Amino acid sequence: MLSVWTLFATTVFAASVSAISRRIIIHGSQLTLDLPERTQRLKFVSADESDKFTIWEHKSSSLSPSKPSKGQVSSASNGWTFRIQHVTFDDQGTYTLLNQSGSTIASYILKVNVSKQVIDCIAGETLTISLAGLKQSDATLRFYSNYSSITLVENGVPVGRNHTDYINRLKVTSESIKVLNVSASDKGRYKLTDHKGRLVSHKAMILVDQHKFAPNKRLIALLLLVIPVGICFCCRKRICKRCRTT
Repeated sequence: MLSVWTLFATTVFAASVSAISRRIIIHGSQLTLDLPERTQRLKFVSADESDKFTIWEHKSSSLSPSKPSKGQVSSASNGWTFRIQHVTFDDQGTYTLLNQSGSTIASYILKVNVSKQVIDCIAGETLTISLAGLKQSDATLRFYSNYSSITLVENGVPVGRNHTDYINRLKVTSESIKVLNVSASDKGRYKLTDHKGRLVSHKAMILVDQHKFAPNKRLIALLLLVIPVGICFCCRKRICKRCRTT
């Protein structure tokens, strides 16, 4: 009898563990969760547990999905799809799918990581730094060289324009920050932070004489497909001509 209860407890524990999935996503990337038909509610608990609320609840009386409190929910062939287009640190936490009886179907723990990248630029080009899902008013960008540092954008405002090196060279939009006509003085690190001072992205810009050639994989695949067919066609045509002459 004891062995039966032990086996039962092990099975329950294994099921609960297998239902928890960890998602690690770069800040500004998309989060997608599949909600099966038996999903009644999607609940969220923030990483610091300061926020706990129901994101979405299925209403059988409505033909279309009800509007979620965050993200988007759309119909799918076997249920629904929950999507956050651009995740931020505020989206970190646990997303739990519950059925009609309140039992857990699955849980997803979301961890958001800093975006890191080395950007190659040719002198005279434009350096573009994505806001990675931040609101323009929440974005602050600082530039660090070997010898100095300067705030280029603060709370969405291009304050760096007041600096002689950046007059008419900064452009801020709802999606990105651009440094126009880059030169050797722009080589260095660019750190983007949000309204709470959290590091969102860390970009390093280097100058190059020319960009590395990246072969078009689709074009190569097409050529590999077309060339053998062309060779076969030519060979067949020659054989047919020989047959006619003989």
